[in-house]
This record gives sequence, structure tokens and C-alpha cells, in this order.
Amino acid sequence: VHDNSIDSIEIIEHNEQRESYFLPAFESIPSQIIEGQSLEVDTVSGSTYSSVGIVNAVADALSDALVSGEIIPVETELNVNQNQGKGRNRH
Repeated sequence: VHDNSIDSIEIIEHNEQRESYFLPAFESIPSQIIEGQSLEVDTVSGSTYSSVGIVNAVADALSDALVSGEIIPVETELNVNQNQGKGRNRH
């Protein structure tokens, strides 16, 4: 975070398995957050849980970030069912 904006997001550690499930979220979610400067992003179909995990991790990091001595306010509520995409496992 620099000047009240999200400049970069690095995934430095994870416990995900099966690259075909998590990699699409790892490639898409951070750039969506940075581009929109918001945690309200579309989850990636087939990578829903990884998508939500990234959003939650960014929310935790932002809540710990200090800007001018104040914590950045973050709304972390994410409705997983709202953005199901076009994948075969959508509801």
C-alpha cells in the first residue's frame, strides 16, 4: 500500500494443491483487486475457494497496514454465491 492505494499483491506462501484449480485465481484475483482498488472482485470459476482465500488474505493485510497512523478501513464480507462464473460446477 502506498498513498492509500494498493500497488502490488504478492502471494508468498500457500497450501493449495492441484495447480489447475488455484493457478487461475492466483493469476486473476490480485490484478483485479489492484485494478479496481477494491476487494469486490469476481471469483474465478473452478477456483472459487482459492479466489476467496486471496481476497481474505488481502483483507487481513490491509487491516494491518497503517497509513498516517490510521488503519485502512476494509469491508471483508464476500458473497461466494454471487459470482459463480460459467464453469461446469456453478449453481
